Amino acid sequence: MVSEVARTIHRGCSDGFTLLELLVTITLVAMVVLVLSMALRLAIGAWEKGERKGDEALINLLVPRLLEKQLQGIVRTTVEKKERSFPFCGGKNGISFFTSFTPLGSGFRGIIRVTYIYEPEEKTLTLYEQVTTKLLELTERIYPLSQEYYENLEPVSRIEDIEDFKLEYSGERLVDPQDEEQWKHEWPCNSPVPPKAVKLTIGTKNRGRPKLSLWCFQVGK
Repeated sequence: MVSEVARTIHRGCSDGFTLLELLVTITLVAMVVLVLSMALRLAIGAWEKGERKGDEALINLLVPRLLEKQLQGIVRTTVEKKERSFPFCGGKNGISFFTSFTPLGSGFRGIIRVTYIYEPEEKTLTLYEQVTTKLLELTERIYPLSQEYYENLEPVSRIEDIEDFKLEYSGERLVDPQDEEQWKHEWPCNSPVPPKAVKLTIGTKNRGRPKLSLWCFQVGK
């Protein structure tokens, strides 16, 4: 009787997963996650490292997506029980702010000041990223979109042949991209709050002709 029960228990246990099967399953899942992570890393990293291969459509997609994620991760703090952000500087051809977003695989961590500078004459877009390690860097008075600020920084990426890169800002959450009255060409660094929306017009050449795309981003989450 005891041996019959033992045989029944043994048959029931044999229906489950063996240790080898579990290890194989975990290995396969890990490989799938790794492949997906590497694909995202390479997609964003290809732009951040300036590894452009002439694919204008890819540039028109990756630059706005990266900027969107960085704007969503904008850093805020509380001063005198009022929520505000660290300095946000916006111009027609440049933008600078503090964010906690870093792409997968990036060597940067913590609070990052990102600065985009577009030079119309050279048709070049440059991205700077600076790790913030001192409180002074959060409150410094130097204008981050000036050459004085970024001339001593090493750019993360520089993309040439950008036909257009124009930024506009709105203090309203619900905006109409076509309503010019809702948008400003500049957002002062000393503003107590960041904009609630940012509009980007970016263009590259497509078979010799400029191809423009329009994007609207919400600031913060």
